[in-house]
Amino acid sequence: MTARKIRVAVDARPLVEPPNGIRRWLEGILGAMPEAAPDIEWVLLVPHEGIAAPEGLQARVVIVPGSMRSLLRPVWETFRLPGALRCSGADALLSPYGMVPVRCPVPTVSVVHDLTFLKWPQLLPLHYRLYWRWMAWTVSRAAAVVVPSKATQRELIDRLGLSEDRIIVSPYAADGVFKPAPPGRVDRLQRRFGLPERFVLAVGTLEPRKNLGLLIAAMDRMNADRENPVALVLVGRRGWGDAVADRPWLYHVEGVEDQDLILLYSGAAVFAMPSLDEGFGLPVLEAMACGAPVVVAQAGALPEVVGTAGLVVPFEDVEGWVEALSRVVSDAGIADDMRKKSLERAQDFSWTDSARTVAGILRGVKR
Repeated sequence: MTARKIRVAVDARPLVEPPNGIRRWLEGILGAMPEAAPDIEWVLLVPHEGIAAPEGLQARVVIVPGSMRSLLRPVWETFRLPGALRCSGADALLSPYGMVPVRCPVPTVSVVHDLTFLKWPQLLPLHYRLYWRWMAWTVSRAAAVVVPSKATQRELIDRLGLSEDRIIVSPYAADGVFKPAPPGRVDRLQRRFGLPERFVLAVGTLEPRKNLGLLIAAMDRMNADRENPVALVLVGRRGWGDAVADRPWLYHVEGVEDQDLILLYSGAAVFAMPSLDEGFGLPVLEAMACGAPVVVAQAGALPEVVGTAGLVVPFEDVEGWVEALSRVVSDAGIADDMRKKSLERAQDFSWTDSARTVAGILRGVKR
């Protein structure tokens, strides 16, 4: 007798958002599920029309009308979502925002990507803080909690008092398209964007948590005595509190598609992430998959992700960042060695492996 497939409903609202870590996680996990878990049927719950399942995933898309505004999200989660779950016939809910609905009719697997909103509340706008505190209040009701790193697992235990056996680590991974690009294609991209030959690259929403002021200060000092300054390329949409001082060697690029992002990663002299906190730091892994040398802050999960492949510097140490960036930019031997280590480290992460972990959790909590 063949066992019945289990049916999992997914809060698929991240698919509506501009590219960010949560959306990348959901697209990566769902995209790997046909191979990792062919026994699961998927129901994607979305707030409006025009949202499709990730390529390759067979899923039923159900519209549950609601607002994406932060302060109105609890209304959707409390009053709309439970009824939709009952109608869907789901055995479990996968919640990428970490939220567990009040009076949820099925077990919830909550995904907590980071706890920046608790550790650094001043780095987020007030409406974001209120919503994420609501999420933290609900997560204690989850049947299981998925996190992308051991660092986030420790934070959940310490700050929310969750027991370790309820928290499962399932790392992010870089999509298979992220790999080193041929030099000729990189050169053409640099000419198109008007970039110099050598540049430091940073990727992510421009907001206080990314600590870009420190990176610019370090570049100021590194470029002070250089006849040909090293450029800094910032890739990402503008967030809140994103004021970035103007410099002749600073370039800001928005709306970059993956095919161009791959070329930027591949051509970067250094990829830098000086963030004050990261639950994982997916751009670092994407950069390593493209063979970029990486320098990251000693913060959150970043040291855990890069392992011994990159350089780790305290996020407040400007001189340390000057030294680290200068070493990689100025020494081809060090840069080449770091490129090899980056490629090797990136192979340790797989969306298929992570999807198998998540699927196993969903099977374990089904009603």
